[in-house]
Amino acid sequence: MNSIALNEKIKKILPIYFLIIYITTVLGSIAHVLNHNPWTIGDWLINYEGGFVRRGFVGELIYLISLNSGISPGFIVFFLHSFFYGVFFYYSYRLLKTEENLIPYSILIFSPFLFMFQINDMQGGYRKEIIYFAVLAYFAYLSKTKSPNFERIFYFIIFFLYPFAVLSHEILFLLTPYFVAIFYIYKDNKFDTKDIFKLIIAFGPSFIAFVSAVLNNCSIHHVNAIYQSLEKLGYDLEKGGAISWLQYDTKYAIGYVIKVISQGHYYYYLLALLLVSIAFLPLKERFKTFKKEKITLLLIITSNILFIPIYIIGVDWGRWINIHAVSLFFILSLLNSNQSLKSFYIPKKVIFFVFLYSQIWLLVHCCDGKKIFPSVNLLNFFRPPIGIISHFDPSIKEAIKEAIKEAIKKRGIILHH
Repeated sequence: MNSIALNEKIKKILPIYFLIIYITTVLGSIAHVLNHNPWTIGDWLINYEGGFVRRGFVGELIYLISLNSGISPGFIVFFLHSFFYGVFFYYSYRLLKTEENLIPYSILIFSPFLFMFQINDMQGGYRKEIIYFAVLAYFAYLSKTKSPNFERIFYFIIFFLYPFAVLSHEILFLLTPYFVAIFYIYKDNKFDTKDIFKLIIAFGPSFIAFVSAVLNNCSIHHVNAIYQSLEKLGYDLEKGGAISWLQYDTKYAIGYVIKVISQGHYYYYLLALLLVSIAFLPLKERFKTFKKEKITLLLIITSNILFIPIYIIGVDWGRWINIHAVSLFFILSLLNSNQSLKSFYIPKKVIFFVFLYSQIWLLVHCCDGKKIFPSVNLLNFFRPPIGIISHFDPSIKEAIKEAIKEAIKKRGIILHH
């Protein structure tokens, strides 16, 4: 196929692709809300009803709104999922539309991790990093289009709003170097003393929020108070999810990471890193710009270094990899390159490779890296509606699973779970 024709096909497919992913993601949120998922929903419902705890700001707002309005906290979480994913997808799409040549992005766009992460691994998505994804996508688009309001919007969000995001999950502060990188690129890779001073002031509240969260000790008292507050609202959660995890200290967390690694499945994350890297290879011309834009590269490295302790105390290695992969996508989209659209022949086997790459593996968020090779990822689009149906009739879920297994088996494909 001719490259120009293929590029036009990708541009036509792109809005449909994003719409389907967004609808499926929203359906996934509904499934989680209906089934009171202790992780994807519980993460958002951590609140201050037992006293100040890390990650509690958004949950406290949800609690107060629900208490005074009668709206289910689950519905409010669904709204937040839909909003932040919507912003993330919308500005990602608009950013890609600015590209003359989308062929180098094709593996990334259709990869199992960039936009499909929460569909391929529903337990891994829907966490509070989607707040960061939404803000990052918005900043990247404003920077790319050279919006005259970029600086004003940037400082307003970072100074007045982002500290509350950090109070909702402290790891979001460790990702702020990516924001600085976007700001630096917008300023044509030049910082003066005034810019540096203003950035330090702007990120000051987020740093204070981060320190406050890290130094806070949460006890079983706080955990029980949170569960009781949700029961008061008529939205109880199963114990053992994101809320319960708050009671464990750093020593316990490190021990748990060591335990999971000792089971021998985490070496698969090295393979996952390799597979993620493959998607970025066609953008090698943009990586070359780091030779000149060393500050941008340094900021990316800084955020990755800051995340090393998170790998030590948090088992969700797939989530951490996904966060940085998404961040790198946005940074690369802002860098200049010589990858203009030229006419050349693309063999069908290349197109088949992109499809195969998108289907035969996924980025597992935690705990069992060997699930990296599950089956055909297209089947994961059925999981959210099945999750909704199973809430009302659990037997239907098993019947559908058996039907899918049988259908795949007849076609000579082995389905692994």
